[in-house]
Amino acid sequence: MNVTSHTLSVDGIELHFATNHIGHFLFTNLILPKLKVAALKNPKGSTRIINLTSRGHSTSPFRFSDWNFEGKPLAEEERANWQLLTRIFGAKETDGYNPWVAYGQSKTANVLFSEYLYRNLEKYGIVSLAVHPGLIKTEIGRHMNEDAHEHLKAIMKSIPHKTLEQGSSTTLVAAFDPKLDGKSGVYIEDFQKGKP
Repeated sequence: MNVTSHTLSVDGIELHFATNHIGHFLFTNLILPKLKVAALKNPKGSTRIINLTSRGHSTSPFRFSDWNFEGKPLAEEERANWQLLTRIFGAKETDGYNPWVAYGQSKTANVLFSEYLYRNLEKYGIVSLAVHPGLIKTEIGRHMNEDAHEHLKAIMKSIPHKTLEQGSSTTLVAAFDPKLDGKSGVYIEDFQKGKP
């Protein structure tokens, strides 16, 4: 997404967080009773919740003290990884809103949600996984300013991109591979368990 200015959803939630996490969180909770029924009728682990995330989670932890970027003080462990943000995106450190920090926080929320779901739904036989489909050419950066776009393009030349088919295949593996039971981790990258 990379919405360059602090933008709120109609519900007053920072747009990256609203789009990348809250919508999925709400949908999952709305269908959870049906998932529990499905899990009773199917083999353990075949009922799954898949949350798409990205390596973007490495740029920012979840900002529990100021998740909506309202200028509240942050705990040290909630601060963004500015060294990484500067190297990859050319981002300048700020205590205010930064689109890459907002994106990273939303992706961290996806991973945390998957971990929570796994711990709390395992007893029903439901598996929850967070999937990083890989670096795929999309329109995610369409809102970036020209300087940031050029900086990112130069960095990304050295990183292999996946096709849409390759990116979606990791999601399909997470959804259907019976060997992925979540017990040794809920994060999937490049068709296998990874470490967020």
